[in-house]
Amino acid sequence: RAIEASAKQKSVMTPAEAGSLGLTSRSQMDRVVGYNKARFWARAGRV
Repeated sequence: RAIEASAKQKSVMTPAEAGSLGLTSRSQMDRVVGYNKARFWARAGRV
C-alpha cells in the first residue's frame, strides 16, 4: 500500500517532464515537487 502510494507520488511529475515544461531552475522544481506532494497527500486524505 505504502509502496503503491509512493510510486504514484513519484509519477506525478518526472524531472524529464518538468524539464520539458521549462522548469529547470531549482526553486521552480522545488515548488512543483512541493505542490505535487501537497496535492498527493490531500488526495490520500491526510495532510
